[in-house]
Amino acid sequence: MEKKIIEEIQKLNTALEDYYKEFMKLSKSDWRHLLDQIGFRYKVEEMKKSSLKRISENGGILFTDASSNHYGGAYPHFATLFRGVSISTADMESYYTLSDVFIPLLEQPLTSNTEESRKKEEAKLAAIEIEVTLEALKEKSPAVLLMDGSLIRFAILQPELWEELKEIVLERGIVLAGVIEEIKTSIVYEQLPENIREKFNAFYDKEALFNQLDYKEAIEIHGMKEGKETRGMYSAFMRSSRDPSVIGVDLLEEQKEEMESVLSLILALTDENGRGIPLLLDYVDRESRITNKMIEEMLQMYLEPKFYEKLFRSQRSKRIY
Repeated sequence: MEKKIIEEIQKLNTALEDYYKEFMKLSKSDWRHLLDQIGFRYKVEEMKKSSLKRISENGGILFTDASSNHYGGAYPHFATLFRGVSISTADMESYYTLSDVFIPLLEQPLTSNTEESRKKEEAKLAAIEIEVTLEALKEKSPAVLLMDGSLIRFAILQPELWEELKEIVLERGIVLAGVIEEIKTSIVYEQLPENIREKFNAFYDKEALFNQLDYKEAIEIHGMKEGKETRGMYSAFMRSSRDPSVIGVDLLEEQKEEMESVLSLILALTDENGRGIPLLLDYVDRESRITNKMIEEMLQMYLEPKFYEKLFRSQRSKRIY
């Protein structure tokens, strides 16, 4: 069995070598030259203590994240729990939390459409993240709001809630930014001139920018075609730590002049030897997580055994090995 797996991995390596052959021929200087044709590269200075103090005096920073986890067997016999958390630097002791649950069994009419179920889960997760932020904003008035992930998913999955949040931050002068660790766009590829793009197989920004920017260097791509501009958003990429990967940052189009300031703030909040994500955003991420053990214990405690055993305990969980 191991030999077969090794052979398949070796085949994968060969396929990747072939797919990225032309891509890998370019040196770092070649790539940087291409990047300069489609965007603006610049050095970002870490925000000074005086500016950080000013932010603190004007309400501080609100960090928001949400997570989900599901427990049980195959569709539809499982429960998905959602938890959103907002924490303000103005009062680190006060957490704002919201929770929700999604149980496909209770959906009417009954369906075997797992894709539809997945979309509902994504929408609920986006809703929880916006709703917990709105709860926090009832009591807090931060200078900056940092949310985990791209802002465009909110506009797509929860347009009404998104417009409500957007209206509040613009009205109150709160700078809103989405910090993206796992980049899934292909903006660089799409923006290359056609005569250059046709030389390559399609690629994503994750590999296009890997180790191409220096530490504390950012790039803003001209005329993005991936939908963010049409939804009123503006983006940049930055290498915010010694790690060769970059992060993405989304702002509202109305606040795009704040981009360099936001990037400067992110640098000040990020460990240069870490993954490139602000430490407090990582902290909120940990606080929002729902473990398998947590779900199992809650279901066992608050569901009658007849429902737990019949509907949610998977056969896999009964294995003794």
